[in-house]
Parts: sequence; C-alpha cells; structure tokens
Amino acid sequence: MTIRAVIVGIEQYKIDDMKVSAPAANAVAVANWALTTGVEPKDIYFFATALGAEATTEIEKAGVEVRGTTLRDIDTVLREELPSAEDGSALLFYWSGHGMTDNKGQRLLFCSDYTETLRDRVFNASLFFRKLRTDQYPGLRRMLALLDVCGTNSRLPVEPASYEIDQVFPRHHHIFFATPEGGFAIAATGQGAFTYCALQALKTFSGFPNLKTFKTRLDAELDGSQLDRFLLSVDTEEGQHEKFVGIARRSDDQIADDLTELVIKLGISRSALERQFRATARAMKNDRLLLAQGIAGMIRELNGVGDRAPRATYATVQFVLRLCDDPSVANNKSALKNWLELNARKAVIADAGHELAIERSRKLLIFDVQADSNGELRNLQPFLRNLDLTEVQGRVFDPIPVQSWDDTGRAVLSLLERLSAEQLANDLEIHFVLEPVAFDWPFHRLPGLKQGYELGEEHAVILHHGPRVKPTPTAAKRAWVERFNDISKLSVSELCWTLCRPGQSLPRQPTLCLAATAIKRGPVGSSGKKVLNGLIQLGAPYLYWPHDDDEPDAEQPLTELVRGLKTLAEMPQAISQKRIADAGVVRSGSLLWDQPTFQPFAKHSEKVDE
Repeated sequence: MTIRAVIVGIEQYKIDDMKVSAPAANAVAVANWALTTGVEPKDIYFFATALGAEATTEIEKAGVEVRGTTLRDIDTVLREELPSAEDGSALLFYWSGHGMTDNKGQRLLFCSDYTETLRDRVFNASLFFRKLRTDQYPGLRRMLALLDVCGTNSRLPVEPASYEIDQVFPRHHHIFFATPEGGFAIAATGQGAFTYCALQALKTFSGFPNLKTFKTRLDAELDGSQLDRFLLSVDTEEGQHEKFVGIARRSDDQIADDLTELVIKLGISRSALERQFRATARAMKNDRLLLAQGIAGMIRELNGVGDRAPRATYATVQFVLRLCDDPSVANNKSALKNWLELNARKAVIADAGHELAIERSRKLLIFDVQADSNGELRNLQPFLRNLDLTEVQGRVFDPIPVQSWDDTGRAVLSLLERLSAEQLANDLEIHFVLEPVAFDWPFHRLPGLKQGYELGEEHAVILHHGPRVKPTPTAAKRAWVERFNDISKLSVSELCWTLCRPGQSLPRQPTLCLAATAIKRGPVGSSGKKVLNGLIQLGAPYLYWPHDDDEPDAEQPLTELVRGLKTLAEMPQAISQKRIADAGVVRSGSLLWDQPTFQPFAKHSEKVDE
C-alpha cells in the first residue's frame, strides 16, 4: 500500500492581520511523522509559507519539496498529481492555517493569496473530500484528514468554488476539523493543541493508522488534554458529532468564564446558544455584540454590557433566561436557573423576566411580497412572528393574490382588522420583504386602521431585501454583512446620511445611504431603480429614499435623528414616531433596514445563518 500525504501550513497571508504563528511548525511536525513511517519524500505534497525563514529547512534537507500556498499552487497538484495514486492507496490530509465553516456547512480553508477582493481564493475542503469519492481518484481508498485551523477570521467574505460532483462511491474517510476560539490553542512544543494531540495518537502507529483505532486513541488523548480548549468536529462513516476538548483560557471576567463552562458542560448546542445570543443582541439594540467570536466571545461581550462587577449583567441574565425558555434546553433549565440565583441580583432577574414577558406579547407582521419582472405586485404571503422571530403558533395565513396597489392596500388592511379583533395589532411592527424592482412602491402610505391615517403613521414600517433575510447565500448578501460589520464598529455619533446618485459607488467610509433624488414609480431600468439596485448589490444595509420631488432635503434632519439615538437598531421606531408626531421630511420616504438579527424565515430548530 502506498501512502500519499498532503500537508499544508500557512503562516503568511496577503492580508497582514491574518498572519499567524504555528501552522508551519504544525506542518513540519506532521511531515516528520510521515517520513518516520516510511512515506517517500516524493509522495509528500508539502505546502508552506512560514514567518521564520528557517522553519522548513529540516524538511527540505529530507528531500521534501516545499511548494507555494496560493489556491493555484495547491489545487493544481491535487488535480494533476494526486489522481495517479496506486489502487488501494491511503491519503493523509493535513491543513493548518485560517479556516471557517460557512452557512451551508462547508469547510473552507483560506489560501495565502486570499484578500477581500480575491474572495474565491479559499480551498473548499468539503467539496474536495467529496471529489475523493468519485472515479477521478480511483486509487485512494482510505483518508485521514486532520484540520487544525484558527477561526478568528470566520466572518470574512468568501466565494468558494461550487460545481457538480460526479457519482460518489464508498470510501473510508475520517475527518477531524479543530477550531480554537479567538486564536490557535498552542501546546508547549509550539504546535497547535489539536496537532499535538493528533501526533501523540499517530506516534502509536508504525504506518498509516487503522482509522477506527486512531479515533479511539485520539479520543483518549483529547479526554486527558490540559491544553487550551478548541471545538472538534468529527466526520466518519458512522456519522458526525462535535465536542469541546481541553481547558478554556481564563479571562478577567469570572462570571462570563463560569457561564461558558456551564453551557459547555451541559452540552447545550451551539445553534441554541447562537440563536438566543442573537435574540438578546436584538433586544439590547446593540449591533456591536454581533461582532463577537465563538461561544466564549459571545458570553464575554454580553457580560461587558453595563456594570458587570460583581454580578452578571442584565444582558447576561436575559440571555440565560432565553436559554431557559428554549425547548432544546428543557433538561438543563434547573441548572441554568440555579446559576442565575448564585450569580445575578434578584431585581435584575425580575426586570429581565418582565421585559421578556412584554416582548412575548409584541408581534411582527411580515409580508413576503412577490412582484413580476416589471415591479408590479402579484402576491402577498403574510407571516405573524413573535418579537424574537419565532412563529406565532396557530397563526398561519394563506397567500393573498393582488393585481394592483389598491388590492394590496385592501389586503393589508383586512389582515390588520383581523389581528386587531384578536388583540394582536397593538404595538405591531410591519415588515415588507421584497426585491429592489418593487422598492418604488411606498408601502408606508397604505391605509391604516384609523380613518384618514396611513400605515406608517400607526406602525413602524420597514422594508427588507429578500435574499438577505432568507437563508440563501449570495454575493450581495456577503457584501451586505461585510458592510454591516463595518458600520457596527462605529458609534452612532460618527454616522451620517450620505447622498447617493446614479452611477455612484458605495462611499468608502461606512455610512447610511440616502437617495439623492425621488424614487417614483417607473419601469425596469429607470434611474431610481438603478440607484437602489446598485446600492443593494454593493452591500448598503441602511437605505432611505423619498418618493416625491417636492420633498425637502432630508439629509440634515435624518442625520440629526440618527445621532440622537443610542443605537442604530432604534431607527425604525424613531422614524415611525417622527411620522406620527409631525409629517415633516420623513413622512414620504421608505426605509430599508437590514440587520443580520432579522431572520424571520430561518428554521429555529437549526443553526441561524450569519
């Protein structure tokens, strides 16, 4: 049996902030093990860029060629040389550097030539492992894949390769994907913590390991590990699972560290933790919370909102109470409540519980708007959601066909009257999800419940770009998340509304966008529609546009309005209150306000996409 080894260690990246120590040392250690077991130097495909010039000298002296780490370098070898492996061969695949898991569950590994412009310079490991099961790689029957990657850049925009896979066949694959929180977990040897543990298990074999035996020995090594903690995802023929291993790095926030340890000990799923974190961030109206990395990072950010010493903050308490109400956490509810009693003031627990009760009484009415290619309205699909975006049980609505603007007004008003009769229309937010082709319809001007009032004078009326709030990845969606993160890093006092004209690119400085001219009803290709569609594609998360030529200049009043807020999340309600208090300059405009926390169509039993 021939053993082939693909070993990658990337420390140098085109983006300076991505430079990291350890991957090259990791790769050298794995290559040395392969050599000691008799793997021929020519059968080791070694790719590395190191911070230190001498890092790979030892491997080069052993006859192993050190190759570059761009996507072209790696992909060319894997497609041209690896398929020639003899029948019955085994593959050791190792990668250390930056990596991430996208919202489709794909394992993506950053190559050294990745930049935010060259977003496709990522290696799609999930796709490659699947291709190894096709007849393009007939000789490779077994594979052990070890991926020790740092996840601190997990929110970078990516455009991985995606193409059809030929028929796949059974293969013996064991894949281990380790991701430390916040940076590489390092062993005393200078290697990554996972790499160290994996090598300890590998060293018990004189050749390519029996995969099941290797997993057993690795599990034993990990269970006794006192190294920095990381998340390990395991994929074998028997199934998939995740677990935390090692010891968490302590911070100066003992409350946050203790809560992190508790939720991990209880085995609360990452999806439940992320779901309730997002709900808390939305309720706290604090966009910066969404920049947190990993479970420890989320909890530390929550416990940093307000005065944390010596007890848990209000945000942390609300987060724990949300977890208590999550159906997937029912078996651990008592343990979480016990933690609250020990670490939070009774008054804070009571206040948070009261706010959650109020939240549960508030509703969102969401219309998924379907329009034809010319922007003419054709169908409304209503949804009633709780404020935390979970479904309101027993409230399912049929689609409503419409043929005109008047039809749309009657349909919305009829549904509002029905909800009002059931006491569900009080303090109601109304959201319209649609494509830019229909953005020229002023939905806030539809009839309200009160005679002579418009919809926007009674409720907060907010528009959303459909592909952003639906769990479907697109290039425009990635650009939006990137722009949203840039804006979230700024304080509200730094923001302003910037006039945007036809043909203008998105301002380099993170800003709120205001259409310079009125966007009136018009055919596809009209200048107004081009402006809005262009800004959407470039990623503008916040847009405001008037619908009448006679509207006064809105830039100054809107800038004053937003700078009077504590957080940007308060803007839709502020616009609504302004419309009710006085017609003013904001009465005519439509507001698009897209935040990652607004995901009404996500399945709440699953991981919410980023």
